[in-house]
Amino acid sequence: MKKTFVDVMLELPVDATLRDFLTGHGLSMPEIDSGDAADANQTLVEAVTAWADTDARDRMVANLMASVSLGDEAGRQALFEAAMADPAAVTGLALCQSDLQRSFWLYTHHPTLFERASDFDFWAHHGTQAQQYDLGVKRTPIDIEVAMTGLRQAVTSGCKLTQASD
Repeated sequence: MKKTFVDVMLELPVDATLRDFLTGHGLSMPEIDSGDAADANQTLVEAVTAWADTDARDRMVANLMASVSLGDEAGRQALFEAAMADPAAVTGLALCQSDLQRSFWLYTHHPTLFERASDFDFWAHHGTQAQQYDLGVKRTPIDIEVAMTGLRQAVTSGCKLTQASD
């Protein structure tokens, strides 16, 4: 099931990173009781849904959803791989409580590393497809009998050449 922005906001801790993210998008922060985490998250969700500037709210929601695109186990691996050269980023990622928070944290504090991690994640999932495209494997084979016979002969003669050279 795909998460909505409400699900994401309810899962993220209400900390300086989330507050800076929201105020950076133009939301005036409501008074939040820091004693109850669930209450604080619910207050923020209500503030966002009641936000009168719908354009700014939509931009914020789009950025929020983009920021958690690596909030799973595969994304965690890509995040740490991208941050390896930056000890402060690795430490920050390690201090996060969940994969969702790691993704959000790197997105807001180190956007270039987040972009790099997104590239790593993309290639991990789609690298074989790209390789097939680069190799020219993009057409359907001709399956008429004459073509199949020619393919079998080419494969057989290639196998004999390989065996002879070993």
